Amino acid sequence: MATPEGFVKVQEKMQALQEKVESGLRPALAKQFRSMADCMDQGGSTQQIESCVQSAQTQVVGLQKQMDEVVQSFGMAIQTGMQNCQAKAQQAMSSGTAESAAQADYMKCANEVAISQLSTFPALEEKVNYILRGVPQ
Repeated sequence: MATPEGFVKVQEKMQALQEKVESGLRPALAKQFRSMADCMDQGGSTQQIESCVQSAQTQVVGLQKQMDEVVQSFGMAIQTGMQNCQAKAQQAMSSGTAESAAQADYMKCANEVAISQLSTFPALEEKVNYILRGVPQ
């Protein structure tokens, strides 16, 4: 059975958002790599270098954690919706509905979940933009 149109749109939006995030994080990543190289150039004990490198990574790790939380909440909402669709399909089949009809209803429900989540995408993008505005250039 074909992927519901709503999920194709979600996939396209998420791909574009991923590219935006990667592009937006590049200045912070470049700064991080330069700082890590400086740590190596400064020398010192292994412990001093490790501490310096860890410190250099702190900002990007924090930004990535924030991004992960935003995207994860979006994914959880889709997952919850899909679990509800699955429960409805299982209930329909246990009530005697033909498997093909239950599967068609499941696909329709899945598409509705995706379309519903697409309506929240502008808020997701705004959260990502807010995080990216904090990235030093």
